[in-house]
Amino acid sequence: MDTDKIEQTLALVREGTKSWEDAMHRGRMLVEVATREAEISQGAPLLRDAVQQFQDAVGLDRDRDESYGWLARAFRLLAQAVRERDPDTAAMYLSCACAAAWEGKSRTEPATLSVFTKQEAKSLLAWIRATRRLGPTEGEREMNTLRVEFLTTALDPDTIGGVAGS
Repeated sequence: MDTDKIEQTLALVREGTKSWEDAMHRGRMLVEVATREAEISQGAPLLRDAVQQFQDAVGLDRDRDESYGWLARAFRLLAQAVRERDPDTAAMYLSCACAAAWEGKSRTEPATLSVFTKQEAKSLLAWIRATRRLGPTEGEREMNTLRVEFLTTALDPDTIGGVAGS
């Protein structure tokens, strides 16, 4: 991995977020750099920063579902990155991913839902159904339960700060 590219990306993130577009651009850039690492666990610090960028994007415009989809993806990848070291935190991150994806899907009309958010919600729903052996209706109910239980946590910037050592 090109160290200069990582430092350049982090410098952009540290500049501060001025708009929804800025937060989304920075978050996507961090996810891209993190997923290029040979081991996903090496990308965990960048994924934590990406989560915070997407949380900022949601805070700047709660009506744009794409930020919920990206927040869900960042949490899902972060869960994957910390799973071996800290399975409990990974489970919490996956629950946050489900909550974010389902919130994006729930608050947006199906015709205007971004393909990205739809894909994340569908993937996480499939994961919930497979791991808990649920039917379609029960799976959707479980996703909604996770949304109610974990959405505040998923949108709280202190979520990542509180478990930064993970």
